[in-house]
Amino acid sequence: MNFSDKKVIVDSPARLHLGFYGINKDLDYSFGSIGLAINAFRTVVSAKSVKKSQSSLSNVKVDQINQILKNKNINKNYALEIINSPPKHIGLGSGTQLSLSFIHAINILLNLNLSKDECIQLSSRGKRSGIGIGTFYNGGFIVDGCKKGRLYPKTLFNLKFPKRWHIILINDTSRRGSFGRKESEFFDRKKNKIETINKELSFILMRGLFPSILYKDFSNFCDNLHRYQKMTSRFYKSNQKDTYLSNDIAKIIRFVTNSGFKGVGQSSWGPLSYIFVESKAEAEDLIKAMESKFKVYNNLNYQIVEISNTGCKHKII
Repeated sequence: MNFSDKKVIVDSPARLHLGFYGINKDLDYSFGSIGLAINAFRTVVSAKSVKKSQSSLSNVKVDQINQILKNKNINKNYALEIINSPPKHIGLGSGTQLSLSFIHAINILLNLNLSKDECIQLSSRGKRSGIGIGTFYNGGFIVDGCKKGRLYPKTLFNLKFPKRWHIILINDTSRRGSFGRKESEFFDRKKNKIETINKELSFILMRGLFPSILYKDFSNFCDNLHRYQKMTSRFYKSNQKDTYLSNDIAKIIRFVTNSGFKGVGQSSWGPLSYIFVESKAEAEDLIKAMESKFKVYNNLNYQIVEISNTGCKHKII
C-alpha cells in the first residue's frame, strides 16, 4: 500500500511499573517485573513521507532505520512528529512508548514489514523490564518473563483488568525519579547480591495478585499489592530513604492506608504514585478527602485514570 500522501498516527497507553519480583540472577534469569497500562498520559506520534527526513529519534536509531531502508532498497524520506507525550522521569515509561510508537509508525508508513521482535530490537528498550513493551502491544496487566542475557524480557502473562476498578494517580511536580546512568549503576550494584525476598515476592505474585485479578477480588488484590509494595521497596532503600520518593506523597499514602485503602504504591522510581479504588465515585470521594486534609501541598496533583486493556492503535489519515 502506498502512503506517500498519507500520515500514520500511532497512539499508545502509558504504563505503571508495580515493581520487580526479582533483581539478581536466579536460575539463569534476572529481574522479572509486573505492571499495567493506563488510559491516560497517552503517547501520540505521526509519520509521513517528505522530501527531507526529520526526526525526534536519536541519531543511533535513525541510522539503524536508514540502514534497514537501504537493505530493502527503499529510497524514501520521512518526518516524525510528537503530538503528545507524557512527562519524563516520573514513572510512566515515556521513553519506551515514544521509541516503539515512532518505529511502529515508520514500519507502517514505509511498508518495512518488520516483525514485532525486529521493532523491539530496533527500539533498544527492555534492558531490565518488559512492562513497557508488553503494555505497548497488549495493554492490561503484564508479568514479564525475566531477562535472559541480551534478549528483551518477553511477556509471560497478560491479563485483562476489571473495568470497574480505577486508579488515583498522585504526582509531585517538584521531584524527578532516577534514570540513565544513576539507574544503571544502582542495578549493577544490586544484581549480584542474594535477595531473599525474591521468593516471597514471586509467591505473593502467583498466589495473591495474579488470582485476585482473575477472580476480580478487589479486596484481596489490594491486600496483596500492599504486601508486595512494602517488600519490593526494600530493593531501593539504598537509593531513597522511604518507600516513596516524595515525602509529601508518603504522608498522603499513610493517610489513605489508615483510612482502609491498601492498594497503594509508587510507579518505578516515582515520584508518581497510585491508589487503587473500586469505582470512580469512590475515587472522587477520596480525592476530596485528600484535598481537604492536605491543602498546603500545592506541588501535588491528582488524576483519576482507568486501566487500558488494549495496547497501541494506529490510523491513517
